[in-house]
Amino acid sequence: MRYGNMVACVWNDTKRVHFLSTIHTNSTIDKIIRRRGTQDGYREIEKLVIAEKYNQHMGGVDILDQKLGTFALPHKSSKWYFAIYHRIREVAMVNA
Repeated sequence: MRYGNMVACVWNDTKRVHFLSTIHTNSTIDKIIRRRGTQDGYREIEKLVIAEKYNQHMGGVDILDQKLGTFALPHKSSKWYFAIYHRIREVAMVNA
């Protein structure tokens, strides 16, 4: 979907992923991926350029969020800076 210079796209991988971009278009590329059950072990898919660029450049952020989701502890606090402290502490623990 396009509105002005803004493009909204959806990519179905293992889950549905929504992209919103002012830089890219809704163009696609052909990508070869591994697959079980085929003779040569590969198949070709049509993938959004936005999804490919996201996978290339946002790997560290996704890994951090994935690990924090595993180790996150629910901290209720009355002060806003306690929440920031706990977030920084959890990021430091994951990095360690």
